[in-house]
Amino acid sequence: MNLSNSLSHSGVNTIHHLLTCLELDDVSRGFMFRLSLLFLIFCPALVDADAPNLVFVLFDDLGYGQPQSYHPKSALRTPNLDKLSAQGMRFTDAHTGAAVCTPTRYGVLTGRYPSRRGQFGVLTTFSKPIIPPSRITVASMLRKQGYATACIGKWHLGMDWVEGKPGTEKEVPIGAAMVGGPNALGFDYFYGFTHARNIGTIIEQDAVVKHVESVEN
Repeated sequence: MNLSNSLSHSGVNTIHHLLTCLELDDVSRGFMFRLSLLFLIFCPALVDADAPNLVFVLFDDLGYGQPQSYHPKSALRTPNLDKLSAQGMRFTDAHTGAAVCTPTRYGVLTGRYPSRRGQFGVLTTFSKPIIPPSRITVASMLRKQGYATACIGKWHLGMDWVEGKPGTEKEVPIGAAMVGGPNALGFDYFYGFTHARNIGTIIEQDAVVKHVESVEN
């Protein structure tokens, strides 16, 4: 899978391409889209060709026993993830800085305990950014090393809307612009949404580009 090519696709095609490469069937794919996913994609654009592509996927509400590599009788089928597990390293003792979305994402991107800034709960559509542009993130660090960086999916770390509070918590109008989001923190490309309760408002880079309706799988 060539992530450099994936970054040139639209955000939706990028997500579908990644899931296709994981060889998910329709049932498993539908299940994963109902989760709030975050893909962090890093590919070497200006560094040595031997430098690895990095893909970090954060799943909300994915249980320990749902990948078949951890529970063979699981209904969720992910053969490529299982292959990675068989050929690589599988962890059975893991810890997180928080039990909910926002502080977990903060810890992943900054390497800091979210409690250091008093972040224990989750943000909403109009919440202010909780990571200042001056703070180093995984994305800004890798970009300085020549990597192209992208964030696909749920952001949930706050952003500043240029017009204050356009629209409602559940739907921000198309064309509404924001600052202080992923592009301000080291990501070259962003395609996603603010948080799970506003999943239908799709943002590309720094503006709302479409509204999507949920469908039953």
